[in-house]
Amino acid sequence: MEINKIKVVLEVFLKDLNKPICQHKKIFKNLSDLNKHVNGNGIDVEKLKNGVKKLISDFEDENIEKDCTNNLIFEYLLVVFSNTTHSQRFRELHNILEHFYDKLVQKWLELGQTESIITNEKFKEVVRKLIPYVKLSVVSDQLTSSFNIEQALQELYEIILYPNISREDCYEVIRNKFGTTNVDFVDFQIKPVNERYGFMGDYFRLKINIIENGEENTLHLFLKYLPFFTDQARAILTGISFKKEKIFYSEFIPLLRKLGLNEVLDFAPNCYYSNDIFMIYDDISFENYSNLDIHTTLSYEQLSSIFKQLAKLNSTGILFEEKLSEICGKPVYLNDYYNNMMVDHFFTKGGFGEFFFCSLRAFYHIFNKIPEFFENKNIDKFKQQISAIIEDCDEKVKPSKVSRNFLCHGDSWINNVLFKKNHLDCFLLDYQVLRYSSPALDVQFVLYLHTDKQTRDNSGTKLLNEYYTNLKQNLEKYGVDIEHIYSYETYQKALEEVKPMAMVTALSYMQLTLLPKESKHVLEDPVLARRFLSEDRTDIIDKYWDVMEVTKIKDVFEELYISLNKN
Repeated sequence: MEINKIKVVLEVFLKDLNKPICQHKKIFKNLSDLNKHVNGNGIDVEKLKNGVKKLISDFEDENIEKDCTNNLIFEYLLVVFSNTTHSQRFRELHNILEHFYDKLVQKWLELGQTESIITNEKFKEVVRKLIPYVKLSVVSDQLTSSFNIEQALQELYEIILYPNISREDCYEVIRNKFGTTNVDFVDFQIKPVNERYGFMGDYFRLKINIIENGEENTLHLFLKYLPFFTDQARAILTGISFKKEKIFYSEFIPLLRKLGLNEVLDFAPNCYYSNDIFMIYDDISFENYSNLDIHTTLSYEQLSSIFKQLAKLNSTGILFEEKLSEICGKPVYLNDYYNNMMVDHFFTKGGFGEFFFCSLRAFYHIFNKIPEFFENKNIDKFKQQISAIIEDCDEKVKPSKVSRNFLCHGDSWINNVLFKKNHLDCFLLDYQVLRYSSPALDVQFVLYLHTDKQTRDNSGTKLLNEYYTNLKQNLEKYGVDIEHIYSYETYQKALEEVKPMAMVTALSYMQLTLLPKESKHVLEDPVLARRFLSEDRTDIIDKYWDVMEVTKIKDVFEELYISLNKN
């Protein structure tokens, strides 16, 4: 059917928003009808039947008829999916839905029902929620006919196989990646990723098969889901962090591109689609990028690569502020407009901050294992000093009132970096702990966590100076003088101020990164992981102490003690 005719149906439906268009019938009364329509095309009949039963139950629980807006959206989607081919929907569904939303808002305004208006994001969320039931209804209607039944069944089976992502999501990925739908969609597959830890997300590989210019092609993408937690507090905090990353990719990065700042945006993989439960990026493992082992001691060259990318990220917030201030003729600060992307929850008591209070308890336990370290040292005073640092972390990462603040990564450890095979080029990942603060903590943290004392002694100062030079050059590209923003003297002072906190944070992470590979099960088991990350990890440290690289811990403790007691 022509798309314009489908749009005419919408005009009719919008005549009376408060009138139910029809009563939804009970669908799929006779599941045995499925058998004769499944012709060995890769569909598991029993899996299909069981999935359909669940969809019917969920559909009835939704009670769509009681919500006029949801009812209208469902019925119009049913018209669209019943009267178009998958090829038409691939090319036109985005525009149809944009038109639908615009007309819906316009009608609410005409009726003076402004309280009924929902955001475009909420509208898309409702559409995503209803599409599975629409496809279920389409198959039910087509069981008595032959129109598109094979394709309709295939799409329904996709929903059962992959309940959290649909081909319509894949359509959006293709549109955002190519800027056009001048390709043909074939199908998609999802497989879990097993080779990296996932504390802030569950990870999958997504393959979208397309035909481009008559040639078969495969898009290799990376799918990051919001993880499921039965612990309500952790689920809420993880949801907040996930939303921060979504805002970063779906709102902030596009604005930077519109401001012409593309030269400093190659620190992260491209993200093509995001919503409240998942994000889809380029799978850069197909460009020979991968995680290094978390036990890796980074070389000077690898550290230099990370610092170069951090300098790009850190420069984006300043460039955003400077460009907008110039346009608006008054000071504009990132935190005023993106506070929900900037608020730090990482060190919050009762939240993720419990990781660091658990670390503190582990520090005291470790002190008992290295009594020789405290010869001629005041152990009680040192304990008090470390405790004070952890207690004060939440305040330390708040925006400065005396110097300019930067957009900072907040969690730039090795698991959030992908290195190319040459180990010189890298991408930064996981923007869920973004903060508006001093960039000094980002670089000092990496320096103390992933190096040894020899590297710090030989190259630490050089690396920190390189970072500042890179930051300066990034700003200069766009006509911003770093001396007016963040002088070298201010930077040096900040490095000294955050050093104790950076060392304590690094020592906390070492309780994880220095564990041997055979301890991996601790983080794979939800109960053990929660205990290790936020309650008590002393038993795990005891179990693996003899095979841990304890010298690294001792060296940083030594530097921390000297730093805190040098006067």
